[in-house]
Parts: sequence; C-alpha cells; structure tokens
Amino acid sequence: MSLAKVCPDAYQGFYLKFSLPHAIIQSVLGHPKKEGLMASKEIERRFLVLSLPADHTNFPKKEIRQGYLVIGEDGSEVRIRDEDGTYYIEAKKGTGLVRAVPVTPVVISKEQFDLLWPFTDGARLFKTRYLIPYQSYTIELDVFGGNLFGHIHVEVEFDLEEEAASFIVPDWFGKEVTDDDWYNGRSLARYGIPQQLQTHELESGLDELARRSREALARDTHAVVLIAGGSASGKTTAVASRLKKTFGDSAILISMDDYYHGKGFMDDQRALGVELNWDQPAAVNIPLLSKHLARLKNGKAIGKPIYSFTSGESASSEIVRSASLIIVEGLFALHDTLKDMGDVKVFVDIGFHGRILRRLMRDAQRTSWKPADILKYCTEVVEPMYEQYVATTRRNADLVITNEYAPEVEADKTGMFEVQVKFSASSGIDEEYFRKRGAERIVAVVHEDTYYTSGFWDSAVRGEALRIRKENDRVIFGYKGPKKPDSYRKRSKFEFEIDAETEKEFLGRYRVNAKLIVKKKREVYSFNGIVICWDRDVRKTQDGKEILLGDFVEIRLAVSNPIEGETIIKETAEGLGLNIQEAILTPYSEMG
Repeated sequence: MSLAKVCPDAYQGFYLKFSLPHAIIQSVLGHPKKEGLMASKEIERRFLVLSLPADHTNFPKKEIRQGYLVIGEDGSEVRIRDEDGTYYIEAKKGTGLVRAVPVTPVVISKEQFDLLWPFTDGARLFKTRYLIPYQSYTIELDVFGGNLFGHIHVEVEFDLEEEAASFIVPDWFGKEVTDDDWYNGRSLARYGIPQQLQTHELESGLDELARRSREALARDTHAVVLIAGGSASGKTTAVASRLKKTFGDSAILISMDDYYHGKGFMDDQRALGVELNWDQPAAVNIPLLSKHLARLKNGKAIGKPIYSFTSGESASSEIVRSASLIIVEGLFALHDTLKDMGDVKVFVDIGFHGRILRRLMRDAQRTSWKPADILKYCTEVVEPMYEQYVATTRRNADLVITNEYAPEVEADKTGMFEVQVKFSASSGIDEEYFRKRGAERIVAVVHEDTYYTSGFWDSAVRGEALRIRKENDRVIFGYKGPKKPDSYRKRSKFEFEIDAETEKEFLGRYRVNAKLIVKKKREVYSFNGIVICWDRDVRKTQDGKEILLGDFVEIRLAVSNPIEGETIIKETAEGLGLNIQEAILTPYSEMG
C-alpha cells in the first residue's frame, strides 16, 4: 500500500514541501497510483530509565542520526536515518503502543541522504543505541546527544500485543511513556527534552486553576482559559462548569461542541471523497471559534452558534457578551491553532479504562445506542482519534488535572446491580431435583470466562472485574464494580454481547493480560421467574495450574434496587430447599 493512502498528511506534505527530490520520494515511497508495498504494524513500549546497567557499554551499539522530513497532523511521519553509515528512508503513522508502518524502510545512498538532510533542519536527533538481550526480546537503550543530551530511554518491540501486555519490566526501567506523545522521536526532535507539567488531582487542580485564572486577570482585563481532554474525562462538568461557578457572572463558558460544522458539511466532504468523523478537528469550525475568541478577548460580543445534537446542525445562534474570564472547553481546545490564545491552558487527563466506562454509562442512559454499539464505536473510532488528535495536545497545556474513574463511587451509575449467592451442589442435586420443585429447564451452555488485568488499573486493589465470556459461539463483555460488604454478593454490573472484531480491538487497546480462566458447564432453570444456574465441573486455571472447584447452584438477579434483590434471593433459596445460612459469597474467580 502506498504512503499516499496510509499517511495522506505526510504524503501531501512531501509535494508541498519539496521541489528537488520528487524522483527520490516517488521511487522510494510510491506514487498515489502505484501499489505494491504492503503495510505492517510496529508494537513497541517505551520507558524512561531509573539507572543505567553497569555493563551496558559491553553490548552491541549503533550510532544513529535521524531527521524528520514531514510530520503530519494525523500522526504520520517520514524520516531519514543514518545507522553507522547505512542510510534509510521510512514512514510511520500513529502514536502509542501500535503504529502503522505503511511502507518497508528502504535503503538509500549517501548522496540521496545528503540531498534530503537539509530539509530536516529543526527536527533532528542523535543517539547511541545499545542492543541488550532480555528474555526473548531485545531492549533498545537510547542514550541521546546534541540538544537532547542527558535524556535516556528504552524501547522494546513485540510481535503481538498480548506479548507487550505480559512483558515483565526490568527493575532498572522507570516510568512508562509509551502513550506520552512528548517522548516519541518526532516530538523529541522538534521540541527537545520534555518539561514536566504540573499535575494535580481534581480538587487541588481546581484550586490551582482558579489561582492561575485570577493571576491572568490581574495581568489583563480579559483572560482565556482553554480546557481540553478526552471524551468522558470530566472536562465539562468536573472542571469547566465548576470554574464558571467559582467566577460566577464574571465568566462565560463556551463549548466547542457548538462549533461543529454539522451533518451537511460532513456529507459534502464525503461527496468529495473525504471521510470525516465527529472526533476529528476538521469536523469543528475552529477558524470561526478563533475569530470569536479574539473578539471576546477584546471585549466585544459574538453571535455564537447553537448546535443541535438532534438535527446534527447549528439550529440557531445567540448573542454572547464578553466577560472577564472566557472559558473554552472541548476535545480540541488546545489545538495548535488555538493554544496561543489561552492565558491558562489545562488538559484533563483520564486513562482508557475510565474513558471507556464513563462513556458506556453516560451514552447508555442519554442516547438510544446499545452498549455493544457504544463500545464498538469507542474502540474503533473514539480512541484512535483521541490518540491522534487529543492526547497529542497535552503538550500544549501548562496544567494537567487528573480526573480518574473512581469505581467505588461511579460504578453504581451502571444503573444495574447483580445480586447472587451460590450453594455447594456436591450431592443430591440433579435435573430431577429442580423438576420436583417446579423449576423449568431453559438451556444448557458451556462457559469459558477469561478475567483480565490491565496496565491501566489493578483489579486486586480496585475491586473491579473485567471479563470476556465465551458462551457457545457468543462473546459477552462483562464489567463488575467493587463488591459491597453485605450478607449477599452485590455488585454493579455491565454485561452485553459483542462481536469478535470489537473484542480484538478492545483487548488490544486495553493492554490486558489474561489473569485467570474459569470453565464450567451451566444448565439454566427458571423458578418463579428467577434465573437458577446449575454449574457443573467448574474449573479455574491460574498461573498454569488448573483447580477443580466442584459443582454449584447459583441464584442470581439483575436488579436496579439491590435491597429488593435480597428478599427475592432468600425466598428463592427457601423454595428450592436450600439453606441460606450455607450460602457461598465468593466468586469462582477467587475460589481455590
């Protein structure tokens, strides 16, 4: 596949930037009408270094100088590299763990390299790379020179995302910066060693934001606060709205959502062959917002559009008069074309785990979308766009406020609770036992439940559970919040069927590692409208060891009122002749 199709920003950048080396570029990277070079992907994790291994100089090394010819807004790049006198030109696209490599790196001559090198001025780096074997991998230890002198980091490449998730990090590795765009090669080459941003938790961050806003107003009559962050990060409700409340009538709040071009514009672009989605900067009329901010900062009123999510168009407009503090919030509030207008620039940070769960809970309640469709859209569209266009603007902030998902508080927003108990069914329980008590057999299935841990969170500490269930030929996504201390096992719960592609995308982006697997043969019965499960041959596999847990009867409810569920559980147990005092509250995943 040609660079033109996989990295359009970078490809077009070539033809806008260069006049002389067209022949080289065409011969190396392909022409829009030319096919043949296949795309692949690079899976790589990056870490800072706590301390250099004492023997690192004993390992093979390369002297590398690298320059960037073009860096596209879509995360694509074209670069040239000199490795000990062997010269390459190559292209990559994306940020984070997985990046596209649309064309195979191509060896070029020294003359070609020297011809292109002047065009990389302002975007170069120099480093010594040590190749250190570790387990079945090679650690690439990069010791930088030039204007990056003093910076050291390591990179490890993997064949599979599952390998990256299960990689055991050596104790001399420091903070992981795989997802921090400041530490990728193109940012280091352009901006130098990253400056550590001041980071605050939500409450202290709000205090600091208010303080900085007051300082900005002490310097000028009007001040602009730009607040960016991913979807469901809390930039609107947790930060922008609370800042507006602090300053009252002295502040106005502008939402970037009102500046969407609208469905008609998107349709027109599609007719021209340009596919846009709502999570790209091009979907927003940023030039108009920029003009409006300039007017507001000069004390003048604007005619702000009012966007309708129902019609997908700007339904009307309203007159907004300027105020002392002008607060702007939106996905792209720290976009490169807006950043210089901000007197205070804030990025509201949250991990993938929190973004996904908040988005699921929010959209399931306020839209007609099914949870499975929300998850699919998030993994296939929202997250890739976040990595390309939102996370990369974090570098434009001067204050970061973290607003992580708090499961002990937020998990209940699922609106659904699971209440269940188990009973040992080691003897005396069979199909006849249920039939005699009036229970009707519904279905028999085989379950394989995989419970995951992730680099984004620690399930043991937070008390959450993330599970993918294979039920015959179905794939079921499950999330459970922390268990509530009680005589019954109660947890908030999300569960819905997903397709295989969504499962693959989700697990890849989540960087999960299988923690354990529970297998069982389940017969499902209905007793007075309540679901009863007879689980046989329940087995748990963890750390390569399989444990036979036994047979169980499980009474389970999905209710919106967990207190009401307790009464139903007790009555159902009595009706089946089970002693509630012998109820087991431990889930299979924690048995053995």
